[in-house]
Amino acid sequence: MSEKCGLNTRAGTTDGSHVIHEVVDNAPSAPPQRRRIGDLFVEQGIIDDQQLAEALDVQRQTGGRLGEILIELGFVTSTDSSRVLAERLGMEFVDLAATPVDEIIAQRIPEEIARRYRALPIAEDNGVLKVAVADPTDVFALDDLQVTTKLQIIPVVADPAQLLECANRIWSKPSMESRIGDAVDLQDAEPSHVLVAETEDAPIIRLVDAMITQATDERASDIHVEPSGERVRIRFRVDGVLHDASYTPRGVLRPIVSRLKVMAGCDISNSRTPQDGRFSLAGKGRQVDVRMTTLPTANGEAVVLRLLDKSQGVLELTALGFEADDLERYEASYRASQGAILTAGPTGSGKTSTLHTHLDQPHRNGRGAQRVNGAQHQVAGECGLGRDERGLRVADLAD
Repeated sequence: MSEKCGLNTRAGTTDGSHVIHEVVDNAPSAPPQRRRIGDLFVEQGIIDDQQLAEALDVQRQTGGRLGEILIELGFVTSTDSSRVLAERLGMEFVDLAATPVDEIIAQRIPEEIARRYRALPIAEDNGVLKVAVADPTDVFALDDLQVTTKLQIIPVVADPAQLLECANRIWSKPSMESRIGDAVDLQDAEPSHVLVAETEDAPIIRLVDAMITQATDERASDIHVEPSGERVRIRFRVDGVLHDASYTPRGVLRPIVSRLKVMAGCDISNSRTPQDGRFSLAGKGRQVDVRMTTLPTANGEAVVLRLLDKSQGVLELTALGFEADDLERYEASYRASQGAILTAGPTGSGKTSTLHTHLDQPHRNGRGAQRVNGAQHQVAGECGLGRDERGLRVADLAD
């Protein structure tokens, strides 16, 4: 079956507000069922049955995509996984290491969008833009790319690592990958205290700064540093979903954690108990507040960083995405003299931003505000309470 997948606009126009999905199938017969991706790895001799069984066992225990688990276990490469994914979906695979990328065409989309969706335009012909993507099943990303470019989008599959390397080369940024390389080169030659020394030239300082800068550029809400076997996985949470950003050798973990603990005012000698801290970074006209949590694991300390780019400011209530009737009910609730407002949703969905937006409204003049734990935004006139080991209850605040 020959299949062409793309995003087209209505009536030949380029109005991005009318996006439809079209699948052109030239074969009259019903399409065959897709084969399981694990079977494809085995059939191509990339893994054996025993490795597949081990990966499936991990998947049953932890969830996640089989391809990512196989990469984490070291059974396949990222390129192998992307190639097999393309075959399973009946799509084209492009090897960016062997395919020249036109930088002018690549910059048809902004850098921020390219990094957020792990996408890169590689060819354009008669109003059709061929875009290499890491996840061709993300229809929301494809919709956004069409709205941004006002062109028909044809996705092809590419290795996420190759996409990141191309993006770093095109936009000429000090990449997290290059900083990891610097740190790895010196980790055996230098003791940890030299790697995290208070100098801008220290390899780990450059690596940590590049990691946070890249996460902020991609509009990530969290950074996860997770030890796993002989490697350390670095993941960014964008729009509520965790994506692999990079991997580092295991030997770089302790210097990274030590540097982050120094920045957050934590005890670098304590690696047996969880710790919390916070710090701020300023640069390029932005100020980023960071909350840090460490957690001891069997493989070493894991770290989660929650990022808040203060340059984006506090939104207006009308910019939060409420429907008109919902906004009216919400405004009536927070103007009431008593009661409670509960916000719920996944990480990065905007719970804290919603609450702090209404705390920043003019109606609050003449009223006090107290926050118990977990501050991300600092609101003028707000009193924050830290963690109380004696067990302070919310009810106690009303007494």
